Amino acid sequence: MINPYKDDPREHLFFTTSKNGTFLGTVKGITKKGDNSVKYYHLDRKPLDKKRKAEQEQVVKDLEYYIVKDRNKLTCILEEIKKGSREFSAAALA
Repeated sequence: MINPYKDDPREHLFFTTSKNGTFLGTVKGITKKGDNSVKYYHLDRKPLDKKRKAEQEQVVKDLEYYIVKDRNKLTCILEEIKKGSREFSAAALA
């Protein structure tokens, strides 16, 4: 199973989008470790899908806003996501 402190979830999980590119918040395992983690941790719960979708949408809004308004804040947001310190960072990077 994935250990989020040792493993990069993006190597094992895929965060799906619809055909038109909108976020769904759903997650699928792309490795055995990812599949096992989705099942064991119940990562496919509807409330988590909803939270992941909201965070994915918020990240896009933040990035669009700060590209224009404040490049320093944009850099901070990107660093938070890359470090995994922002909630649902792996989903936000999808």
